[in-house]
Amino acid sequence: IRQAIEACGLSIPTVPVIPVQETEAWLLLDEAEIRRVARRPGGRDDLHLPRPSAVERTSNPKEVLERALAEASGLSGRRLAKHKREFSGQRAVLLQRLDPLGPVRQLPSWQRLEHDIQDALGRLGIAPRAIVAGP
Repeated sequence: IRQAIEACGLSIPTVPVIPVQETEAWLLLDEAEIRRVARRPGGRDDLHLPRPSAVERTSNPKEVLERALAEASGLSGRRLAKHKREFSGQRAVLLQRLDPLGPVRQLPSWQRLEHDIQDALGRLGIAPRAIVAGP
């Protein structure tokens, strides 16, 4: 991405963000939120989520998230099939509710993203901490 921007002659600070696999991995950190999005916040079924220290090494975190949402729902049969068709919407809600100052902040991929954003903002003359940390 950086090479393409340079090849176009642009000299503005950029942050190439391609967290394709990490995105779902980041969402696996909040079991309570997964249960809320699955509409069964009081559920007790084991969701088989990876430990936070292993979440970035999880192979196919999208499948793990889909499975966790299905398990958290407590549904079966046709209701479960309908619930599974709502996965992209559920993932979008989880992304909207992702706490940027929560557990995700401990992950190397998130730290890299944060660093790159702060660096780009700094090159624009914007105080990065004010943006990243909020009010």
